[in-house]
Amino acid sequence: MLSRASRIFAHTSTRDLVFRGMTTARDCFKRSSFLHGDFEISEDETVQKAVEKLTAFDVGCLVTINSQGKMSGVVSERDMIQKVGLLDKNPSEVKVKDIFTADPVTVAPKTSVEECMEVMLENNIRHLPIVEDGAEFDVLGLISITDCVDIVVNHQEETIHILSDFVIGKSGHFVVD
Repeated sequence: MLSRASRIFAHTSTRDLVFRGMTTARDCFKRSSFLHGDFEISEDETVQKAVEKLTAFDVGCLVTINSQGKMSGVVSERDMIQKVGLLDKNPSEVKVKDIFTADPVTVAPKTSVEECMEVMLENNIRHLPIVEDGAEFDVLGLISITDCVDIVVNHQEETIHILSDFVIGKSGHFVVD
């Protein structure tokens, strides 16, 4: 089942992600591995269920949702290893709400990818929930540092291609807004 955010962004074409100015957290989510999966889990679920979901969608973090359907935090592989695995606890008996990170760092959809990367590096985190401006508990998406690096590398490859074509005399790479 796709998350609400995945359904919202799924209709948007990724061809619009060619770098014509600032690329945003929203653009990054459109290309993210989180787009086509359910990246949310109830904080009342067991850690075992969280592990199963991480494995099923091949992701490293989930947004935790409280009983009101709002974001309460995030739970990562690191949380599970440090707070369950290393302490020799049974993941089928531990609840997500007992190990998740409350009040996670978030970004707005219009935050640039570069700013997202800076936020992750400054806070030593690998995932960022995207929340609507002024609605800190309404999650629109989730991105990882890998998603951000991928989009930057793709931009650099496109730039190299355009400049190489320019140097050898090819034309047609003018962007008309």
